Amino acid sequence: MSGPDAADDLTPVLRGRPVLVLAPHLDDAWLSAAAVLQRAECTVWTVFAGSPSPAQSTPWDAASGFADSDETMSSRTREDEAAFAGTPHGVERLPLLDATYADHALRGQDRQELGRRLDTWLTSHPGAVVVAPVGAGVHVPQAVWQVLRERVRRSDDSAAAETPGAAPSAAGADADEGTAEAPSGALRSAKAVAAQSVRRVMHADAQRRRRKAQRRGMAANPDHLLVRDVALATVPRHAGATLVLSEDLPYLWHERGAVQARRLHRHTAGLREVTAPVDVADKHARLQAYTSQLPVLDEQGRLGAADLLPVTETYWIVDDEDRS
Repeated sequence: MSGPDAADDLTPVLRGRPVLVLAPHLDDAWLSAAAVLQRAECTVWTVFAGSPSPAQSTPWDAASGFADSDETMSSRTREDEAAFAGTPHGVERLPLLDATYADHALRGQDRQELGRRLDTWLTSHPGAVVVAPVGAGVHVPQAVWQVLRERVRRSDDSAAAETPGAAPSAAGADADEGTAEAPSGALRSAKAVAAQSVRRVMHADAQRRRRKAQRRGMAANPDHLLVRDVALATVPRHAGATLVLSEDLPYLWHERGAVQARRLHRHTAGLREVTAPVDVADKHARLQAYTSQLPVLDEQGRLGAADLLPVTETYWIVDDEDRS
């Protein structure tokens, strides 16, 4: 037997519990968590569904067949509505901006905003399951400054765990400036200019390393990693909640999610891999709503062919009793 009625280890985790699917973009829920959507009535948040103001024209818009971000996001929203038509799921599209459009100096604020929203939702839905991407795709090696920033952030998040309602931190270059003592206007301006210059250099360095990694295939999407890291920092603070990490399609065709899961294991105890059969016909039919994105995401056309889609999806469950 295949599809959502087949025996698997995912269904018991979802049964009788509130389920929140964190989809980074307007296609990721059906691409990577169809097995969850086919087994449970879910709340789905598309995290990066906002439109920049003013509108932008980027290479991604052009590749998708649109003149600018307004055309892209309005069309993609209609595609997403069509994909979810007839399902019981409640879909909410958050106003945060896709990395294509985002001001990277403000990504720390995006992270904090998503953390606050997730904290609030988990508080009002005790015992919930949260599904987030594992971050499959070719790994982009971190620079020394990124490693140090991540250590600071994890330390801050650990301290915040004792504070109810505290959002994940935005340590490092994205962190908000302290407010203990207001500096003079000139000093404030100088600090802002210096911080902007540092962020620009860091972003250029990150883009260079990403381009290098892309030579080996599709690199892990930074929006997916942001959503995953917020979930990893937030869900463990809520007793009884369970975090489930899903393997990202089509990124898994370039580097499997198990590679990222092994990297995460030292930070997250109790990762348990499960495989769930998928109703491929249903998944394929719903994916075809995303007409602007499928050709861009996979030039080989596999997303448009039912017989080329994986018949199972892989997930990693962070067991309640093992979580730190």
